[in-house]
Amino acid sequence: MSEKKIFTASNLIVQFLENIDVSTVFCVSGGSIHNIIAAIDSSDKIKLVPCYHEQGAVFAAEAYARETNNLGVVLVTSGPGLTNIVTGISSCWVDSIPLLVIAGQVLSSQRISELDIPIRQRGVQESPTHELVRPNAKSSYSISKSCDLLYYLQIASRDAQTDRKGPVILEMPVDTTYMSLPLERKNYSCFLPNNLQSNIAKTLPAQKNELLIDRLIGCLSQSCLPLVLLGNGIRSLSQQSVNVLIDFCVKNSIFYSYTWAVKDIIEPISHTALCVGSPGIFGSRSANACLRLSDFVLVLGSSFSYTHSGYRLSKLNMDKFHIVDIDSSQLAKPELNQSSKIVADLRVFLPHLFDRIPYDFKPFHNDSLEFSSRLKKFEEHDLIYNDNSSIYLIAQSLNEYLFSSKDNITIVTDMGTSFTAFHGFLRLHGGRMFTASGHAPMGWGLPGAIGAAMAAPNKKIICLTGDGGLLMNVQELMQLSYYQLNISIILLNNGGYSTIMKTTSRYHGKNLASDSNSGVCMPCFKDLAKAYNIPFSSTNHYSSIHTQILPNSPQFIEVIVSPDEYIGPRLMPSDSIDDEHLNMYPYLN
Repeated sequence: MSEKKIFTASNLIVQFLENIDVSTVFCVSGGSIHNIIAAIDSSDKIKLVPCYHEQGAVFAAEAYARETNNLGVVLVTSGPGLTNIVTGISSCWVDSIPLLVIAGQVLSSQRISELDIPIRQRGVQESPTHELVRPNAKSSYSISKSCDLLYYLQIASRDAQTDRKGPVILEMPVDTTYMSLPLERKNYSCFLPNNLQSNIAKTLPAQKNELLIDRLIGCLSQSCLPLVLLGNGIRSLSQQSVNVLIDFCVKNSIFYSYTWAVKDIIEPISHTALCVGSPGIFGSRSANACLRLSDFVLVLGSSFSYTHSGYRLSKLNMDKFHIVDIDSSQLAKPELNQSSKIVADLRVFLPHLFDRIPYDFKPFHNDSLEFSSRLKKFEEHDLIYNDNSSIYLIAQSLNEYLFSSKDNITIVTDMGTSFTAFHGFLRLHGGRMFTASGHAPMGWGLPGAIGAAMAAPNKKIICLTGDGGLLMNVQELMQLSYYQLNISIILLNNGGYSTIMKTTSRYHGKNLASDSNSGVCMPCFKDLAKAYNIPFSSTNHYSSIHTQILPNSPQFIEVIVSPDEYIGPRLMPSDSIDDEHLNMYPYLN
């Protein structure tokens, strides 16, 4: 008679992830998680993707969550395994991405927490999990008893995916991973949740919020130049709800803009002069002009940071801002003290707002068409410079590809030029586009593209990255050839860190720690691609990039660009907020 297989805590973790439709777990193997790895390996529903550095693994898990709108999962060992993903945890925290970190730990009996005296380390490769992650995680839990595991799995996954989403950490001391459980495997199924979406409160906002909503409607009706700014929070809405919101703006001649985090939602349904693009330091002139000159601004689901407002937020008239966000802590920022703030889930707030708007609502403003013609002059200013910009020409070539392609496409970018330029220049035509925009870590692009490709194997993934960003996580290139991922890497080779070159040149008169003359040297990318067995091409024919993209294949396209060309518009700090928001002098150096 064969020996009965023991059902362990590691088996329960796998069964739980299967039940909530997690199809991929990213990891770097280690001693304290070997039993969980073995359990995942035996699953026929979950793909285990070993990465070459924990940072690559957590960035891939974040992109998986973005692509699927489901929980991203990363599995790391104790000590350096955990410390290597703190940047990824912070990225998910800032951008509200649901991430479950399963972190190994030393034996329960060898942990620092077992002692009453403070010491630096006790177990082999031990680090204090909760103390390290607490500032940038929604919650963190440690398992000490087998009977607690299911409860904490449920709580952690709900934490990650409800209210303002974010990262959660489940610490598993190595001895807990192979604890046997008192019930048979089949008896756990009824306790595993099939749907972890948030249960939206059915009650209306509090009375104080109702008064604020009525004040908001009154201010809107009396405004001459209103603006609605849509942030990442609108991802919680159905497409129908987003359409209703846009239709309301169009019907009432209200300008609307959006942060780059929701460019892929708003842009495909916006074909009107009332849509002015994205405001901010690298935003469009039209959006920044509206932000400055509007007498009423409704911000929906955005933290409204300096990235969106420009460097001189304090010089804006904050009385005109009405900010709705689910995160009360974000609304407590001192720079927003003069603004009207409503803490609410947009799924509750918007129906209530529309219910309270009078049937015969007629806004006072009547000069939106005249202002639209003024905005065109702001945008025309950039054409003088961008027509000769290689980055702009590359973007136009990719726009042609996106417009004509029948493929389902996701664009993932790194930081620097690949982020600030292409999120402004590209037109998505229904595709996805994302990066870790809030925390903005260099090196996110390649593992982010891998995570997207694992989540959507039938999609073409375009990874826009720079030479500096790619080298931050270059080890993950092996994934492209090993799994034959449908990723086209388009690498902007500008000889170093172009954005930092511009900054140090402007303030110090020379490039510092950013190019080959100051210690930042680039390899031969052709040889690098060959080492990883990835098809390679190099070009400076910017207008033909779209013709070089291979279908259904990994590839590496190096594009040679100048590090000092103008990429605009860009806000520059100025004592005059009108100069900052309206002129936005070209950044030539």
